[in-house]
Amino acid sequence: MVRANGQTVDAHMVTPRDLDAKDRERMYGLMCWHFEGVDREAFEQDVAEKDWILRMDDPVGSIQGFTTLKLLRQDYENHHAYGFFSGDTVLAPEFMSQSSWLRVWSRHIFRVASELDGPAYWVLLTATHRTYRIISTAFSRFHPDPRVPASSKMQRLLGDFVRQKFPEEYDEDKGVVKLKVPVAYRYQEEVEAACAEGNSHNRFFRTANPGYLRGDFLCCLTEIRRDNITALGRRILLGPRARPKAGGRASLELRLDMTRCQGHGRCFDLAPDLVDVDDDGLPRLRGSARVPANLQDKAQLIASNCPEGAVRLELVRDE
Repeated sequence: MVRANGQTVDAHMVTPRDLDAKDRERMYGLMCWHFEGVDREAFEQDVAEKDWILRMDDPVGSIQGFTTLKLLRQDYENHHAYGFFSGDTVLAPEFMSQSSWLRVWSRHIFRVASELDGPAYWVLLTATHRTYRIISTAFSRFHPDPRVPASSKMQRLLGDFVRQKFPEEYDEDKGVVKLKVPVAYRYQEEVEAACAEGNSHNRFFRTANPGYLRGDFLCCLTEIRRDNITALGRRILLGPRARPKAGGRASLELRLDMTRCQGHGRCFDLAPDLVDVDDDGLPRLRGSARVPANLQDKAQLIASNCPEGAVRLELVRDE
């Protein structure tokens, strides 16, 4: 169990056959809340072909969010390569800001990946900036990454995986999937506002996927390796219970980079117990940089929501 905005959430993996008619009806309703023109038959077919569904339930067992996974395989350079194919995560409005489900998701894919006979990748197709921010925040090496030249290997792997799902709708030159029948995100003003902010990853998402408002999907790829996870990614994906394997305990510390900060104030709005503001409206730490255990989820939230990347978390080994 995890808590989100005071709500208790049970995030766990199931298979399509574990879902009953009420579950699928609720999932379809969540899809329709987010996207326009969702075809019920296509939705049912999409769910049925998946290998796993991560469902997030409230205390009475009603689904409040979900994401799906399908394991793909291809031959590459004389060995097998595997791809965990997923799309955007769908959450009920009151659960939109929580990310603890990522720990269940990551434990699952890392466990399955460890049992495969070749390298494994996350194959992400996303129509909004939110999920692209996960891949660009939690992983060190990913494609497309505006900071580094495109890797021909990653481009080929991505293209081969995506064509298994969308052979006619994948635009390899642009790296996007354009559905024949678009399914547009309903809350376009919210996405436009986020993509117009100063965060470089949001800006890149809008540039790389200019058709996101009509429902085009940006195609992304990252390798599932523990040495490919950033320091913040370890906190997001592995959670506050993660401990170093040797050398004693470690503490989570909050850092504010004032060379990046533009005074948006999100960190203070989301975590006033951790961040204060000075007379000029700029943030400052409230007390020690060390984050108490009961506030680590809040620290992760403000680090992932800062549009300038000015808030970061570090694991510091205790002496």
